Amino acid sequence: MTAAWKEKMIEVRSLRKKSAGMIYDRVRLSVEIYDDPGYRADAGEDAVSRLDAEVGDTCADFLSLRAAYEFYPDRQQWEGRKLQDVVAEVLEHERQRAADTDIKKTPRRATVAELDKLKAQNERLQVLNEELRAENNQLREEIGVLKHRMVHFEGAHVPA
Repeated sequence: MTAAWKEKMIEVRSLRKKSAGMIYDRVRLSVEIYDDPGYRADAGEDAVSRLDAEVGDTCADFLSLRAAYEFYPDRQQWEGRKLQDVVAEVLEHERQRAADTDIKKTPRRATVAELDKLKAQNERLQVLNEELRAENNQLREEIGVLKHRMVHFEGAHVPA
């Protein structure tokens, strides 16, 4: 008689293999969606982040998974393997390729659209930073007032 845990272990292993194949299917579909010009037109700047949300439970971002899909385009190459190993192999391959072709030393030129996007993002972040600084200062003042009240009402010593 087979122990119940052994049967369950067989089931777990079967599900793990199926799960890897299902992740492959999700990545393949996500790549097809991303490659669709209509999707990118509709999604705009959010095209990648929307797909990140769809594959977020894999603990890898869409672009890493896309690179893995391009490196390992067949479902069988994903089945029975840990996703982290697949992604790690691809990243290592890319790192080695970059070192071999000296990509790291070649500066990348941004397009005008990319530069404008980065400038706009920088401006938004600067405004946000100023708002957060002002809020921080306001909170510090409120803390000071509350400490003063505590000392005044309770006669307690409150550390600065």
